[in-house]
Amino acid sequence: MKPLVSKDDLERAVAQGMYPTQLANELGVECASVCRAEERHQVRLIRCPKDSSNMVPSVRQIIEDMKPMEAVEFLLTVIGDITGTDREDEQVFWPDACLTRIEARVFRALLRWEGHPVSQERLYELVYPGVYDGPHIDTLRVHVWRLRRKIEGRGVRIETVRGVGLRLVRTPGTVFPWEDKADG
Repeated sequence: MKPLVSKDDLERAVAQGMYPTQLANELGVECASVCRAEERHQVRLIRCPKDSSNMVPSVRQIIEDMKPMEAVEFLLTVIGDITGTDREDEQVFWPDACLTRIEARVFRALLRWEGHPVSQERLYELVYPGVYDGPHIDTLRVHVWRLRRKIEGRGVRIETVRGVGLRLVRTPGTVFPWEDKADG
């Protein structure tokens, strides 16, 4: 079986100065697949633009209409993408659940608004910040479906609120493992 991201794909992307997200979009795979291939083939794509002077105005333009907390969340996601430091997100919640990076982002966004419905459009913005020509909304629905299966039996569920969006609901008395560590 051919790997999703080959060493040739990575070397070509390095030569063209591509970011992991650009290669993932080009190949139609998740960015996590590119990151795993980087580790497997010991090839590292760029994380920070060579000339970032044109990046600041575009980021400023994106965040100027956002609420302050949304802007902070967006900037932290961008920084994580650029530096590659958000790979650990996949293991933050439940190491045995094997959440992908996108599933972890979906869970984090819904957890932030726990108990309140989040529209699919808003969820898309939180999961793919600043990406206007990214994956189709149906791709996000598939991630939500997979996430629902992976969190089953963990004291939390994702409900569909018809005509409104999705809501994360915790079973009464449920304490997440990371909350327990923070209190201890």
